[in-house]
Amino acid sequence: DRLSFFANSWRIIEAHPVAGVGTGGFAEAYRREIAGTDQLVTANPHSQYLLSAAEQGVLGVVLLFGLFYALWRDARRRAQPTDRLVLHALLAATVVSSLVNSMLIDHVETLLFALGCGIALAGPRRDPGSTIRRMPSAEAA
Repeated sequence: DRLSFFANSWRIIEAHPVAGVGTGGFAEAYRREIAGTDQLVTANPHSQYLLSAAEQGVLGVVLLFGLFYALWRDARRRAQPTDRLVLHALLAATVVSSLVNSMLIDHVETLLFALGCGIALAGPRRDPGSTIRRMPSAEAA
């Protein structure tokens, strides 16, 4: 079924490559695409990239990758190594799993992504051009 979801979604993208079918319009466009066949109807192509391309077109996919890139780049600017690690791990998991799941429309996955990014980005940033320094311990004072 997933392969047919991917193939039918790709045909929707080919028909609307620039602007897509509009946010929230995938389910109706998919229904129209498979009308007259015995294929399974879905509102989820099981790929975030296909969903974004179908609904928002090429620009939507570019903006999605822009978000991922901006978060990855900002993760390198975090002062705490754990903040960098959390952001990089969360982004890697989201980017890879978005190939076979619509990660940002499922409530739990979206919440994990948003909360994880928020928590990791709430920490301090390094000064531009500086190296990471450890905080002086109370014993050294």
